[in-house]
Amino acid sequence: MGPAFITDNNLLQSLEGQQYIVFRPSNDITDYYKSVQSELKKMLPSSTKYPNTGHITMGDFSDSN
Repeated sequence: MGPAFITDNNLLQSLEGQQYIVFRPSNDITDYYKSVQSELKKMLPSSTKYPNTGHITMGDFSDSN
């Protein structure tokens, strides 16, 4: 399945009760994500939280019941 998507406990707790579908790309897309992420991490504070892997998120699947 690959590496864990999110491992930061505070970030996981903030997502409690929310529903998402997460798609994980591979190969060329993953390589590009890693190179862009590496450059962005140089510009952001070290305390910035982010998912561990490249992904596409679809959200807001609320249950109306």
